[in-house]
Amino acid sequence: MSLNHICTNGKTDVDIDVKSLQIEGSPVALKSLSLTEATYPVLDLTGISTVYLDAGPSTVISGVTGCQNGQSVKFITCRQASSITIESFGTILTSTGLSIVLSGLGSTAEGLWSDALGYLTVAKTSS
Repeated sequence: MSLNHICTNGKTDVDIDVKSLQIEGSPVALKSLSLTEATYPVLDLTGISTVYLDAGPSTVISGVTGCQNGQSVKFITCRQASSITIESFGTILTSTGLSIVLSGLGSTAEGLWSDALGYLTVAKTSS
């Protein structure tokens, strides 16, 4: 059964729980990226919606590339005693103007890319 069978005139809200979704072979959701390096002078975020640390060392991100206008990126640390430091530098601007340090389990930040501004604005969303 396809979504065409479920939707009437294409105007129905459908609550679905899926691992991945493609429309005519193109992914609908963006991908996740697990950090493995100690430093990222430029982190490629092409097609990435979630950046996380679940293994490896603590890491520092000082710049990004490959973003599309309006692209939203969630940064999350999933490993105890490790941290992600997002520097207010290059193509990243933090909401406070200082580096953001995400440490411990579940510490998160949200970033939004603006083509007009030319950088990813990042704000911490949990401690």
